[in-house]
Amino acid sequence: MIAAPYYLLATGILLIVLGVIFAAAMRPTIDKTHIDPRMSNKQIKKQLENADGSPAAAIVILLGFVLCGVSVIWRVVRVFV
Repeated sequence: MIAAPYYLLATGILLIVLGVIFAAAMRPTIDKTHIDPRMSNKQIKKQLENADGSPAAAIVILLGFVLCGVSVIWRVVRVFV
């Protein structure tokens, strides 16, 4: 039970790293967000929607930050109680 906050911190850091790697892997290698003045509004909208990042990677990174935050708060509370 004493080591639980440190395991949470380690797991959080691991999730952040995996999320960043996953987000980088899902990013297209060629910049596809080139907007030409001759493009229609529908084409521009489609290009901008495809340029968004992966929501799964964002959720993994957010979960990693939450675990790190819980770990830090847990250790601070343990010091004062």
